[in-house]
Amino acid sequence: MKKKLRITIGDKVYEVEVEVKDADELLKSLLSFASKTKITKITEISEKTSSKKNIRAPISGKVVKILAKEGNKIRKGDPVLVLESMKTHVEITSHIDGIVKKILVKVGDFVKVNQEVVVLD
Repeated sequence: MKKKLRITIGDKVYEVEVEVKDADELLKSLLSFASKTKITKITEISEKTSSKKNIRAPISGKVVKILAKEGNKIRKGDPVLVLESMKTHVEITSHIDGIVKKILVKVGDFVKVNQEVVVLD
């Protein structure tokens, strides 16, 4: 499966596409690389269609910050929460415009890859 990622190194943003067999293995490789560079953010660029209203976690990690609130109007690309995985913070963004209907996690929760974290209306 192919994944598109947006990687921020310092003040430069790169969009890359990688072939992935195991999402957790990709994460370990990226975070290992990140610890040796100045990567400040890694975000998955979602290819989901607008018929999918749920935002899913692209990686496993601990919820450290929730940026959206139920009832908030958000746009495609807006950050909704931050996960921590292997001491790196990863911002999870919305793949569509919508209104936050329900936040399914709380700070301190551990989420798995592809777990639903936010429902949009």
